[in-house]
Amino acid sequence: MLSRGEDYYYEVRERFNKSRNPLDFIFLNRSCFNGVMRFNSKGEFNVPFCRKPDRFRQAYVTKIVNQISQIRKIMHDKDWEFRVGDWRNVLENVTEDDFVYLDPPYIGRHTDYYQQWSEDDAADLVRIARDLPCSFAMSMWKENKYRINYYVTRYCDGLIERTFSHFDHVGATVNHRNLMQEALLIKPGYATSSCHTEQCPKAVHLQFNLDEVEHTATTGKAHSYCNSWLY
Repeated sequence: MLSRGEDYYYEVRERFNKSRNPLDFIFLNRSCFNGVMRFNSKGEFNVPFCRKPDRFRQAYVTKIVNQISQIRKIMHDKDWEFRVGDWRNVLENVTEDDFVYLDPPYIGRHTDYYQQWSEDDAADLVRIARDLPCSFAMSMWKENKYRINYYVTRYCDGLIERTFSHFDHVGATVNHRNLMQEALLIKPGYATSSCHTEQCPKAVHLQFNLDEVEHTATTGKAHSYCNSWLY
């Protein structure tokens, strides 16, 4: 793939921008530069080909196939509804029985999205989330070796914070790729007990319970586990 696949990559990218085939999207995500998700003003995926040999190791490809297979089994025979629209409109339909996970553009980092994402939007998201009738958790970067994210301290005061450090592979050069601390910001009263986390030198194989909240609430039992990988 590394030696002969670049032309094929761009062929798939052009096809995806016309058809939006989800399997093409997975291929592009795993073989593009650093796994970056970027679209131009026309909504076209425009990330170049990745030239790192490790991206095309057989073990890495097998891991991706296994992950997709596991998620497919979890989603099978369940009711799923996917919506495309303004996040404000989606949150208007939230009920007290829901749990909302928010993964907004990281304000202060790589927010030059073609739809645009301003500090006002980011502030509105936290304000609206605090008023939701149910629990929520939001992902956000907290700090790196160069700076602290003012957004977390300015707008997220009072939320429960869980942090995890990982290596950020997104950057134009190796010098711009450094350790990053991420934060999961949770509505008070809904967080589990904290646990110790630390950076690992390689991927860690995890097993976690996807249905714990749902099934614990209804039956007192938790089940349906999924294997995943954490970097």
